[in-house]
Amino acid sequence: MKDTRFAVLLAILAAALSPTNLAANDSAASVAAGGIQLKRESRITMKSEKLFISRDKVRVEYEFLNETPQDITTEVAFPIPEYKLEFDAAEPFFNDFRLWIEGSELKYSVEVKALVNGADLAPLLAKYNIDAASFGHFDVGDNHSDEFAKLPPAAKDELVRAGLFQVDGEETVPVWHVLKTYHWTQIFPAGKILHVRHEYTPMAGFNFLHAEDLNDAARKAKIEEARRKLSAGKDPQSDKYELEGLTYLDDRLSSACIEPSLARAIAARINARKADPKAVQNYNVYVGATWVDYILTTANSWKTPIGDFELTVEKPASNNSSGAPVLTSFCWEGPVEKLDATHFVARAHDFVPKDELHVFFFDTF
Repeated sequence: MKDTRFAVLLAILAAALSPTNLAANDSAASVAAGGIQLKRESRITMKSEKLFISRDKVRVEYEFLNETPQDITTEVAFPIPEYKLEFDAAEPFFNDFRLWIEGSELKYSVEVKALVNGADLAPLLAKYNIDAASFGHFDVGDNHSDEFAKLPPAAKDELVRAGLFQVDGEETVPVWHVLKTYHWTQIFPAGKILHVRHEYTPMAGFNFLHAEDLNDAARKAKIEEARRKLSAGKDPQSDKYELEGLTYLDDRLSSACIEPSLARAIAARINARKADPKAVQNYNVYVGATWVDYILTTANSWKTPIGDFELTVEKPASNNSSGAPVLTSFCWEGPVEKLDATHFVARAHDFVPKDELHVFFFDTF
């Protein structure tokens, strides 16, 4: 039976904006050599999960039930999948994660890996007091890291040789990937519900869109043309970046479940901008797409299914600069309820996540 997928339209049928990196459900974990390892914890059921997503905040509330007659003590992890330095994004690099257990805020541990070709070089960065998670507090605007800049030449050379930094013209930029895991030891009382809540500011993806970018066939054609240009070898570096960018955008938009009516609404906005001489003069004839990703499937490390799952998506009523309504779209197998002009809710009972969640926001500047 074919899955039914719903894209939520905010403005026409209803109608957000906010590097791409996913954040995940809490997962049972064990502390092992080499880092936090997720494991299956089938004795504990996730009775409910309430997930709230906006462009500026992700908040999750859980109710866990230990179904056994004994207390269970286990390491719980909140893994942040790999991310790299994005030059069109700023911090926070997930640095405002907060956790509450039974209403009381809890301290946690953080493991950070700095990956270069699969090897963790965080100890080498720590040797020189370089913060791995923030890429040495790299300032994207100034294209500069004070932590790296103050090092002696020999230390800089060692970090470049190790592949952690790369010389780019007059600047030297961080190129490692970060793998961050928040974790804590948790006691699940026998036969009782445990309430867990956490929240953080998401790192969201962003891209400007042409009208044709919303058409699957047109996007594929652009990718094929970029492949032909790369094969011709006239400007391999530039063509490589172009192909990577187009492929990445295609992957993201393919997971947006954009319905035809929403695509037409976005295209109409772009065409209206093209008819505006002032917009054309300022090269502002695009729609901005922002997306927040969330990993749902890590919930399957607990005893499945999730008893009751609820997703709330919040969008701004309009863009602050243009005043235009904001549009949003996400995939969901089932009905989506419009609570008001800015909130949409999707629910499921006995829910076993099979796919990750990608919430898109479309904005006119």
